[in-house]
Formats: sequence, C-alpha cells, structure tokens
Amino acid sequence: MLFGLLVFAMMGGDNMVKLPAPQFTNMSVEECMEARRSVRSYRDQALSLQQISNILWAAQGITEDRYGFRTAPSAGATYPLEIFIAKEDGLFRYVPEAHGIKREIDMDIRGDIAKAALGQRFIADAGMVVIVTAIFERTPLCPEHTPRSRSTGFRFGASGCLSR
Repeated sequence: MLFGLLVFAMMGGDNMVKLPAPQFTNMSVEECMEARRSVRSYRDQALSLQQISNILWAAQGITEDRYGFRTAPSAGATYPLEIFIAKEDGLFRYVPEAHGIKREIDMDIRGDIAKAALGQRFIADAGMVVIVTAIFERTPLCPEHTPRSRSTGFRFGASGCLSR
C-alpha cells in the first residue's frame, strides 16, 4: 500500500507551504559530529516549521542559486533524490527550488510506514518521518563512460551522503 501511496503522491496535490529560511548554529562540523547520537525515544509533539526547514534544507537545500547546487552531493549534479515527510496531517514532498513542502496526501501514513519498516512502532508515533526516494531516470546510463552498476551506485551513494 505504501508504494501505491507514494506513486499517487507524485501525481497530485497543489498545497505548497513555504518554509522559513534555515537557521544555522555556530557549531563546527567536528562539534556537530561529536554531539551526534542515535535515539529511539521521542517527544510526543510535532516539529516546528523552523525545525522542519532546517532538516530539509540540510538534506537537499539549494546552496547556490545559479547552478542549483545542493547541500548533499550528486554525481553529475543530477539530484535523483526526492525527500518526503510524513506527519500527522499528511504526506509532503520537499521542493528545494521553493524551499517549501507540497502536500501530496491528506492522511496520516506513519502507521503504514511503520508496518513497511518491519513493524517498528516508534515510527508511527514520531512527530515526522523522513522518506528518501530516487527517480532513477535522473541519472541516465552513460554506456561509453559509466557501467550500469556504477550508475545505480551513484543513487545509493547520494542517499548515503544525504542521510549524514
């Protein structure tokens, strides 16, 4: 069901929510890395628009307007990744060019995501779930330069860079 919802999501929805500009800290990269922790215990409250803005900008935000470069690298600047967020009030797609989120589905699908993630219930209760998808056509095969396996690997590499 989740796959069907995501395919449906790419076809509809007009509601764009403009996000506030990202706010930066004064921490160095090293300090951020030292402070990073994985947790499985979450507050029972929604994230603010500012927090959502910061997270989405860090994942795929535009850092240079002229060429559309983003915060996460992409082989050939093809940017195959699409970022969705699931919250209590629906599924939203991040639109980096507008630094906004577009409502794609008007229902809470976090429970479906939890089922797809091998029944990890904490996902259903999270204030926001980040979903990373790839549009494979954005990284076309280049037979004379790139073997098929490398082209696929670029997509997975981009996903790994984004998640950091």
